[in-house]
Amino acid sequence: MIIPKPKTFKIHPDNHRSIRLFFEGRQSSDFYMLGSIAWPEGKLPGFAILSGQNLTDPDHKIWIFEEQEFLTVDNWLQSDGNLRENKVNGKIIGHWYGLSHFLVNMYAQYGAVSYCYGGQHPDVNHRHIVNFYKSKVIPKSVQLIEVPFVKETGASVVSEYIKLDMAVADRNTKLFQLMSTPDTDENNGKQAIKALFCGYEHVPWIDIRREVQPKIEFVR
Repeated sequence: MIIPKPKTFKIHPDNHRSIRLFFEGRQSSDFYMLGSIAWPEGKLPGFAILSGQNLTDPDHKIWIFEEQEFLTVDNWLQSDGNLRENKVNGKIIGHWYGLSHFLVNMYAQYGAVSYCYGGQHPDVNHRHIVNFYKSKVIPKSVQLIEVPFVKETGASVVSEYIKLDMAVADRNTKLFQLMSTPDTDENNGKQAIKALFCGYEHVPWIDIRREVQPKIEFVR
């Protein structure tokens, strides 16, 4: 499935956790936007994902919209101020944009502000989170959500979501490539998807517009 990209968005006036995305050539849909972050660790770059749970769909499937690898929170620059090149076997395949580049674009294009992380060593988390809050580029409304027990339960949650067909993604992506590697091959994409799906369990969408009628009991 090729995931469509929205042309614009609108925040729901009564439920700020809902975003209405407007697409070209198809009906608009309401989404609960949630992202995830796997921090750079060892030889592995970091990996950021943005997804949305389609609230218009009766099955509430999760759409994987965007992804980006990164090595630094803010853009990785050379001494001359230009972006550092990303090379594979001596061939330039792109540039090393920072996590902030991704977060700013996702905020502008989707209104996304919530990103989950978890399952990595506390020292790894701390080092990158300090730089996250030092950044002068990341919008102040963007928040990090620490999800517990990702390391312990992440693999089983991902397996369940895949078996139940709870998420859809573009096959022509780096994430799909990383997810297709053997189970024993851990990588940044797998870490990010674990944090994402566990995040949906940890902070599920709730329709705050629904009025809950209190149960009244009469005492005789």
